[in-house]
Amino acid sequence: MFVANEATLAAHFKLVPGSPQGVWDVAEDKQGAVFATTALGLWRYRDGRWRRYDKSDGLLTESEYVIAIAPDGALWFRHRYEGIVERVAFDGERIASVLEIKPDGVPTELTALHGFDSLGHYWQGTSHGLSMLADPDGYVATIAKAPAGSKIEMPVNAWRHFSIEDGLISNDCDGEAFWADEDGSVWLGTSGGLAHYAPRGDKGRLAENLSSESMPAPVITSIQFSQRRRVATIEFSSLSFKTEGQAEFEYSIDGGSWIQAKQRAVTLASLRPGQHRFRVRMHGWGRPWSRQIAEASFRLEPFWWETWWARTGLFLAMGSAVFGFLRLWMKMHTRRVEERAGILEEKARAEAASQAKSLFLAHMSHEIRTPLHQIIGLTEDLASLNLPKDAWGIIAHLRSSGSGLFGLLNGILDLSKIEAGKLEVERSPFDLYSCLDESIALFSRAAAEKRLGLTLERDPALPHYAMGDATRLRQVLVCLISNAVKFTRAGEVRVEAKITGSEAQRSTVQFSVVDSGIGIPAEMLARLFRPFTQGDTSTARQYGGTGLGLTIAKSLVLLMGGDALSVESQPGLGTSFRFSISFEHAAVEEKAAEPVAAGSSKLRILVAEDNKINQKIMLNLLKRMGYQADLAADGAEAVAAATRQTYDVVLMDVQMPNVDGLEATRAIRDHFSGRLRPQIFAVTAHSTVDDRKECMDAGMDGYLTKPVSRELLSRTLAEVEVSLVG
Repeated sequence: MFVANEATLAAHFKLVPGSPQGVWDVAEDKQGAVFATTALGLWRYRDGRWRRYDKSDGLLTESEYVIAIAPDGALWFRHRYEGIVERVAFDGERIASVLEIKPDGVPTELTALHGFDSLGHYWQGTSHGLSMLADPDGYVATIAKAPAGSKIEMPVNAWRHFSIEDGLISNDCDGEAFWADEDGSVWLGTSGGLAHYAPRGDKGRLAENLSSESMPAPVITSIQFSQRRRVATIEFSSLSFKTEGQAEFEYSIDGGSWIQAKQRAVTLASLRPGQHRFRVRMHGWGRPWSRQIAEASFRLEPFWWETWWARTGLFLAMGSAVFGFLRLWMKMHTRRVEERAGILEEKARAEAASQAKSLFLAHMSHEIRTPLHQIIGLTEDLASLNLPKDAWGIIAHLRSSGSGLFGLLNGILDLSKIEAGKLEVERSPFDLYSCLDESIALFSRAAAEKRLGLTLERDPALPHYAMGDATRLRQVLVCLISNAVKFTRAGEVRVEAKITGSEAQRSTVQFSVVDSGIGIPAEMLARLFRPFTQGDTSTARQYGGTGLGLTIAKSLVLLMGGDALSVESQPGLGTSFRFSISFEHAAVEEKAAEPVAAGSSKLRILVAEDNKINQKIMLNLLKRMGYQADLAADGAEAVAAATRQTYDVVLMDVQMPNVDGLEATRAIRDHFSGRLRPQIFAVTAHSTVDDRKECMDAGMDGYLTKPVSRELLSRTLAEVEVSLVG
């Protein structure tokens, strides 16, 4: 036998020293004495000591089986083999009386169900039903006064018998399940289910049967849990054999929602430490859940690291770690702030240097472009005169030198914009075919003079119109074709444009410029795209050039969203440059501009320029193009002239005394509205992006940089005439 240290599900059991083996039943009386029945007789445990009783002590047999303790403290035994009921009364440790009880009319059977209810009635189960001996009639008191060893036979009317006719689920009541409730009712186990009896009147009646018509309450049969794994396995069942197959269960843990149990056992994992409450309920097919809910509580002890002292230590350790981390973070933050301050200071110095560089380039551009504009303009004026043949060579050299200086100046400015991240590319519809043709046409004369073949291979699937920056694309192609013609003595220069990828409204075009020129040594390819770098010094001496063209071309390709400019070359066999750009297709309605014959234009032009030489150059240039123009010496005169009479175009210098070009433009814009106002174009030596934006914000319609290209000016004025006609 084992004894528990507490009456809870978390109890621990230990073996009772000297306890008998093969115990059949055990019971405890009101004085705290524990009785146990075995095959060797009756045992009594009191004050830590066991004592055995047998026939020599007065017992009828040594096969006492199930114990029931009467209200007067006497022990009633159902025998295991003889089928009799034996009453044993004690006086201290001594057996005071032993009586055999056999009711008349009740069959003698080997059953175990018997016991007393809270009203003093004695109950006995048989295979033919249930029998009850009622105390109010005095029979139990009579038994108590009988002499020791007497055999008491009760009259038939002392017993009351119940069967299925009285509401029992089954007459088979020979099990062991018996429970006396505090309200005087009893719970009886039958082979058909659990019966609940509450005595009423003379005969009594069965108040409730829990059968297939009404489900019994569930019962928790086993709880096993592991402290280390935090897992609990709980088994449960119903108290009815008849309805066991129809039972369905739901369980809840710690007041949570009800969960359907697919089996008669559930395993709960990852349980937190502390007290837990498990509940289970049941119902049958199509029937409501039972009102009675079986509950059980159990406790899981925390691991050492879950105890309050471990958590306190962890909190202190974490606090120390956080404090240390904050100190380290503050040091690192202070260092980063200092480093950032140093970086910002360096950045400010770099930006100041960049700004100074930009201002220097802007001023230098303006100061160089103004005399360069005059040199190129005066050269063109000389070319329009009747000069001796020897003078034409000088004019040709002047043109070549002016163009070279102009190209160098533009290259330096472009490189400066690229390095400063201020060079922007446009995205507008343009004619891709014309862009290729114009780039080739610029070098047709030079190629013919060197007897070189200059060809264009255009993919038939190439889109006619695309979205992009035609000016920058033409600049890259011109750079590559110029180098190819320059460094090729014999053979050909071939320009290719082919489709390498295509989607619904987008095509990837690969541009190639291939020549049969002198080629580039392998050791020179790595530094080919560096600024102011050529193949070697002898190349620069023999062919000229600044070494900026390829650097700018490579950057422009990347700005247009293309692949990096690549090169393949073998000395003496030639060189090929390739790059790819993805273009979105564009649909452009072509408008045929009506050409304007020289001397026949009716366009009314006003030139606002303060420099005397520039005045003469601009008026002569317009005259050679067939236009007549009026002159204003500063911004104030320009405003007065524009408001005095109607002009179609105003070519406005920006930097003028008194009233500059920007202020004059705003005044003219404020004076006119709609189609009456002239179109104003800046003609300036300032060429930066900021300068262009400042002019456009002031209300100008276009921007021409000095030295002014005759082709660009002619195209600009032609577009104005077309817009006026339209």
